[in-house]
Amino acid sequence: MLEHAGEQRRLEGNCSIGRAGLNTIVVDSPKVSRLHSIIHLEENGAFWLIDLGSNNGTFHNRRRIHDPSDFVIGMRLILAAQHSYSISRAANRRPKSKVDR
Repeated sequence: MLEHAGEQRRLEGNCSIGRAGLNTIVVDSPKVSRLHSIIHLEENGAFWLIDLGSNNGTFHNRRRIHDPSDFVIGMRLILAAQHSYSISRAANRRPKSKVDR
């Protein structure tokens, strides 16, 4: 789950974040780029944070990222030094299939 301001959103596949209405998460802020960043969830449960060349940056635990960065449960994502998000795994776990058991 992606958490922000007390709200939670289930992450599946790619989650785009930015000002433009086509994003999965729309952030109404002039400091956030139209296409700011993506959180990618791999099938194995790993998260990757990718900045899309935003002007004001995507920060992963207070460090600006320029290359895809692994996004570990509990770490914080900050857009344009203002909008903070975090990931919790509990609600994002998928039930194991018979093959996994």
